[in-house]
Amino acid sequence: MNQRLVTHSTACLERESNKKPTEIATVGLLYPVECKKPRDEFVKQCRPTWVKHFDRQYCAKKKVQRLLDDNDSRRGV
Repeated sequence: MNQRLVTHSTACLERESNKKPTEIATVGLLYPVECKKPRDEFVKQCRPTWVKHFDRQYCAKKKVQRLLDDNDSRRGV
């Protein structure tokens, strides 16, 4: 597996996070069409089990970040 592909795919998701996600990946991950090319390369070069693993990992990190951001906005209420 190529760590560069994982990093490049994740970087695209972060960079394009303000755009509407229209493409569906594994485990319910949605991503913008601008990230389709790096995503396709990532899927082509990695084992399907690793693709699912990194998709789950990315989703979990985003969920934790949303929870932390949400809790910060509710402090002191």
